[in-house]
Amino acid sequence: MNYRKRLMIDGEMFFPDLYLVMDDLAYEGACADGLPATALKIVGQPALASLNKEYRQTKLKKRGNGKKLLVFISEPAEADQGAGVESPQYRGYTEKTVLKEFCKRLNSFSDKYLIGIAPHPRENREELFKFWQKFRGNLEGGLLEKGGREAVFAADGVAGMTSILLYEAWLINKPVISLQPGLCKNDLNFMRKRQGVLCVTEHNEWGNAMDEWLGQLAEPKENRNFRDELKLHEQAPANIGEILLDRLSVKERFV
Repeated sequence: MNYRKRLMIDGEMFFPDLYLVMDDLAYEGACADGLPATALKIVGQPALASLNKEYRQTKLKKRGNGKKLLVFISEPAEADQGAGVESPQYRGYTEKTVLKEFCKRLNSFSDKYLIGIAPHPRENREELFKFWQKFRGNLEGGLLEKGGREAVFAADGVAGMTSILLYEAWLINKPVISLQPGLCKNDLNFMRKRQGVLCVTEHNEWGNAMDEWLGQLAEPKENRNFRDELKLHEQAPANIGEILLDRLSVKERFV
């Protein structure tokens, strides 16, 4: 998202010789945003290059209560985009409204699931914990000490809004649901383009999406293979390095 906007931060449009994007969807999005296809190169995302290796090396502790762990990836949506329509950047929801409904939908399944909340680094953990306590009902769980990838790795299912961690969970084939009820900013609906991701952007979608997501949790884990897109990200540092070396060698020939 924001492919063109990133090039206009200083006001005047900046056209790079090359614009490196992470995958086919990013390429299509950049083209739709008016960027020349001749400048675009699909290289993968180097920040995700180690995801496969990290996941396979992680030793996950078994939970003694037998419940499956559902991780909710939180974000400071209210602080960043406002809590209502009076804010021009308002998403149509906040992390609080989503977490409240998420708890409500899962309350009758408290004997099956444990809820782990992964706060964003900029969130107030104490406030988020109080909000969880207020609406958790019969659900067990709370704030996770370790968020980020470790939370995704430990999860049986991952829920959230727009975090990059949802995409990482999708790459390693965890059941993923993006919860954005009332969404009024279409550019935040990018997870819907990922095969198998369940998305809620209208309030009437909660029931069916949650039922399907919980159904995915019941599927055997051994039947889930990593997404093919992960291979591209693993090669991203090499892809980018090759382009840089090629450009440098071209420059040297003309010096």
